[in-house]
Amino acid sequence: MSDEEILKEIAAVARAQLGYEGPVIRELVLVEAFALDSVRLLALVVELETRFGVTMDAWNDCGLETVGDVVDAIQRGCS
Repeated sequence: MSDEEILKEIAAVARAQLGYEGPVIRELVLVEAFALDSVRLLALVVELETRFGVTMDAWNDCGLETVGDVVDAIQRGCS
């Protein structure tokens, strides 16, 4: 799956699960852009796991701070 395809899916999840309406680019800082608290983070992670067939149990261990980090983790199957 290409970066662009993954970004489109992340954007779809952010819109559907978090009500985010802005652009989704690699440089976005997740916590700030998506106003993530523990509940919103859980909703994001669960939906991304479902869509991409990966597990992100160790969110911090994967070093996921930006949308680009999430794209990279999905491509390498972070678990």
